[in-house]
Amino acid sequence: MNQKGTVAVAFVLLLFALVFAFIVLQIDFQGEGFVVNGYEKIPEEVLKAAQNSICVEEGVLTEVYFYNDNSKTWWIDLDMKPEFRNEICNPACVVEENLKVEINYRCGGLKE
Repeated sequence: MNQKGTVAVAFVLLLFALVFAFIVLQIDFQGEGFVVNGYEKIPEEVLKAAQNSICVEEGVLTEVYFYNDNSKTWWIDLDMKPEFRNEICNPACVVEENLKVEINYRCGGLKE
């Protein structure tokens, strides 16, 4: 396959991934924030649980979040403090319906 064909395939795959994300996550962008599965913003009790957890001991909660309808969990992206940072990880503060909180480091890639 030539370079133009490779670029075209990559573009189609990216477009498919974006459409899939919008359908599955049901995200509607509206100005600065966005609606996730009917929620315009994260519920106050979920945010308080995250703010009083290991998440803020090891990182800073960001404004990027989503609700996973399958696992009934809120995922709030974290900016980790330098002493807890790992370059191959993309951590999130995960809050369950019962307000149990944990960090999911979402690590991927190969270690060299």
